[in-house]
Amino acid sequence: MKKFSSKIFDLIKESRGDFSSMRLICVIGVGLILMVWVTMCFKTGQVLDFPWGCVSVIGIFVTGKVLQKSMEALPVEPIKVEQVENDPSK
Repeated sequence: MKKFSSKIFDLIKESRGDFSSMRLICVIGVGLILMVWVTMCFKTGQVLDFPWGCVSVIGIFVTGKVLQKSMEALPVEPIKVEQVENDPSK
């Protein structure tokens, strides 16, 4: 059980070792959807079709994480701010 929990914590860590709330949301969201589907399969005794709505929600979770990761990787250029003197004669 300890190995399983450490694997889950590794899923929600960034490469720097910090915890990522976006990854946590993605893992929890996908995990909940899959747990409900598996539970329904066991209760009915057959493998049910996976609803397209669930596929869409999982796609949104994963796409959001991928976009966030790609935006973090972009180089950030500093904004140049020029000081404007307040001259009342102009």
